[in-house]
Amino acid sequence: MKRVLLAAASLLVSCAVIRPVPGGGFEITPSTASASPGSVIRLVASVALGAPPVTWTATGGTITPTGALTVPGCSAALPIVVTVTATSGTTTATSTVNVADTVTGITVSPSAVNVAPGGVVNFTATVKTTCFPAGVASVVSVPKSAVAKRSP
Repeated sequence: MKRVLLAAASLLVSCAVIRPVPGGGFEITPSTASASPGSVIRLVASVALGAPPVTWTATGGTITPTGALTVPGCSAALPIVVTVTATSGTTTATSTVNVADTVTGITVSPSAVNVAPGGVVNFTATVKTTCFPAGVASVVSVPKSAVAKRSP
């Protein structure tokens, strides 16, 4: 494999691998995968020796002639499913790639509070994702009936 550096992000690039399949079958690996928006999934077609060349199509994102799929980015309505089809002559095989935003972190503030008995506590939970690295905040009010009482 060869590493290519593009704008401080590394991208793995390799040539298509054609492997013999017992009984002349045809398959794509992986047959299913999960991916973060904008990432690259490397697909491999396994065909019988002497089979016609493999061509690739995808229902979303872009795919190279060697089977490198760049899935749709954050601007797409997520989650989505991308179906990849490899064709060799009259034979086809498919792979399914599930694309969803990935949670990268969750913070809750305040991290500690002092609450008078019967008081109300407001917490802010911030969820950081691949598409929203700064986070999306949600304020949660905890009613007095849910506040833990101090043990003796």
